[in-house]
Amino acid sequence: MITEYTMESGVRNLERSIGSICRIVAYRYAISKSPDTFEKVLVDNSIIQEALGNKKVDTVLHERITKPGVAIGLAYTTVGGRCLLIETTKFPGSG
Repeated sequence: MITEYTMESGVRNLERSIGSICRIVAYRYAISKSPDTFEKVLVDNSIIQEALGNKKVDTVLHERITKPGVAIGLAYTTVGGRCLLIETTKFPGSG
């Protein structure tokens, strides 16, 4: 959850994300037929997806820009922006 949903130096958004997951579990407890027999909940990818939605951090992009010869650029469009990968390669020859 930390690597795919938060990208900050502090923990404020991480705390909000954990709070969202706790609210989902509390809601499931509240609507259960018999709260006395409610079992422990294992927080897995399905609960995280339900609480937080789509991933906010692209880990593949991070892996690609850490390689030599790849830089990241930003394109401005009328509907927002887009991250671009700028790749370079070395060609033999002179000039």
